[in-house]
Amino acid sequence: RPGEYACILGRDDFSWSSSRSDSNLVLAPVLATSASSGSTNAGSNASALIVPTLQATRRAVNLIATVMAMVYDYEYAKVERSMISASPFEGRILLPPGLLGPRTDQQALVMELERQVETCRRALEQAQAEYTGRGDEKAAERQTSQDELRRDVRMAARNLAEAEQQLSLQGGEMAGQTHRKASLRLLNLCRENAGVYIKVGQHLANLDYLIPQQYIDTLSSLFDDAPETPYDDVRQVIYEDLGAYPETLFDNFDPKPIASASLAQVHVAYEKGTGRKLAIKVQHRGLRETSRGDILALQTMVRMLEYLFPDEFCYGWIMDEIAPQLPKELDFHNEARNSERAAEHIREAGINC
Repeated sequence: RPGEYACILGRDDFSWSSSRSDSNLVLAPVLATSASSGSTNAGSNASALIVPTLQATRRAVNLIATVMAMVYDYEYAKVERSMISASPFEGRILLPPGLLGPRTDQQALVMELERQVETCRRALEQAQAEYTGRGDEKAAERQTSQDELRRDVRMAARNLAEAEQQLSLQGGEMAGQTHRKASLRLLNLCRENAGVYIKVGQHLANLDYLIPQQYIDTLSSLFDDAPETPYDDVRQVIYEDLGAYPETLFDNFDPKPIASASLAQVHVAYEKGTGRKLAIKVQHRGLRETSRGDILALQTMVRMLEYLFPDEFCYGWIMDEIAPQLPKELDFHNEARNSERAAEHIREAGINC
């Protein structure tokens, strides 16, 4: 808003800042100093190395445990479905015929809808494989454009959603319950590990044309439920970036953030001498140091799932698209430059905001 401006702080060797008097958007002119100084002792250096390592290990263990539990959920559901729907003539019967009782018309309809869901799911997997260039030779020879392949993916996802909805209306809740249970596990993982995991969860919540609706409904809560960094850590981040604590650099720095997201949070403060209102965006402490390890852990786990379940899990390309973008989102220098560029375009367009 006019008269207000932002200072973007990250965990880097220097802070980027500039002032634009000819724009409605002004970035705060704050002196930047190096976070490293001669007063840093060996004990603090050791702590700075050990603590993030232990935290990264804990997050990796949480990731492994969650994925194993989700795999168990889906494998158990698969066996349970086969126990109900297998025919004695298919050689897949797991229980004596009649043990589960005679099949009713409703059960027959549910089983038919389950078969339709499975057919749609395979069609979606094939469309995703072709979109990522991993389809069969026949698909590769079609030389279909990326836009057409993307439309095929969306159409296949829509067909799968409609088939799952029909199954749900007929009481076939088995698949839906499994998705819901697994999505809750994933939500808990994102909240507990925070940082990059919340960002990935938010990205997944936007893929309503690719993943089951239960995941969309569950993970959407991450948009409004991001953790807050304690004020002591906020002070330390600012000190490491600018060489002084916020109460020295600003007037009336509000310790309570007005907003918090997956990677950073925003505090209100006022510029010394002028009283102009500032929005101070501070990256969550430790995120810069641990983000690369978290991204690597997620990529490794996705690759392992693709290797173990090549016909059932084909979502690795989503992580391939997310991974290169996360470091850019953590680079607040890049964000500040984009803010200036946006301000320039807004001013040239004559928009009063």
